[in-house]
Amino acid sequence: MSIMFIFYDNFKDNIDYAFTGKLPIEPSFYIYSPTQIDQSMAINNGEIINVVVRVPNLLFKGIEWDNHTIETMRDRIIKTLKNIKGLEDIEDNIEFVDYLTPIDLKEDYNSYAGAAFGLSPTLTQTNYFRPHLKLDTINNLYFVGASVHPGPGVSIVLLSSKLVVQEILKSEK
Repeated sequence: MSIMFIFYDNFKDNIDYAFTGKLPIEPSFYIYSPTQIDQSMAINNGEIINVVVRVPNLLFKGIEWDNHTIETMRDRIIKTLKNIKGLEDIEDNIEFVDYLTPIDLKEDYNSYAGAAFGLSPTLTQTNYFRPHLKLDTINNLYFVGASVHPGPGVSIVLLSSKLVVQEILKSEK
C-alpha cells in the first residue's frame, strides 16, 4: 500500500459534512505510506501512515478542536483502518501519532480558516477563475499555493511554485 482511498457507502454525506459543519461518523479518507517508497523514513523497519480526512474549516463554529474531538476522530479512523487487510492490529503497533487540525493549518501555515484545500471548488474559483500567480497591478508580487491557479493538492502546488519561478525569471529578462 503506497496510496489508498477508503470510501464508505455514504461517501456523498462524507463530502457534504465538510460543507455543512459536521464531522463524518464513518469518514472516507486518503491514506499515504511514504515508507513503501523510502524505508529510510522510519526506524526499525517501521511504517509511516498518513491519513487525511476532509473536515469542515474554521468558518463553521460548531466544532471545537479539542482533545475530545481529536480522539473521537482518531477512534473513528482506527476503527476503519482495522477493517483493512494487513492493518487489523494497527492500534497495537502505533508508536507515534501526530495530528493536524484546521487550527494548526490556520496558526502554523496561515491557511485561511484552516482550510486544507484552499478555496472552495465553486465554478468561479476553479481553473482559470482561481486567483492568478501574478498581479497585473503590482510589480513583482507573486502567489503560490492551493488557492491560486492551477489549484490544490501537493503536486499541483509544486507545479504552481514552478510556474511562479518561471514567471519571475521571465520578468527579469
